[in-house]
Amino acid sequence: MTGIQFNGILTRIGTRSDGSLGLTVETAELIPEDKLSVLGMQNIPCQVTFIPNDADATPPKPIKGEFETKTISARIRAAIFVFWRQAGEPGTFESFYHSEGEKILNGIKAKLKPV
Repeated sequence: MTGIQFNGILTRIGTRSDGSLGLTVETAELIPEDKLSVLGMQNIPCQVTFIPNDADATPPKPIKGEFETKTISARIRAAIFVFWRQAGEPGTFESFYHSEGEKILNGIKAKLKPV
């Protein structure tokens, strides 16, 4: 997949319960092909850089987010916790975590070639 670049305005920033931010970016009017390019990026993890149009030559400040600071196992555990909450907190989290972890492992094992 090819990345995209466009000028936009960051119009809204909101905090979320998991410590992340929700951002709204507005564009100028786009032709249909460019709209499709932007829509194709929805829900795909991307590198995001905000550089003001009138900025000097100072390089952008890198900000480390969840993907750079949390291990994969910590991210999986956090996602399962949110899933447990959204499912109405059935049973204890530890039993739910164990059950969902087994499902993940069994899915991976099913893809392995016989040894």
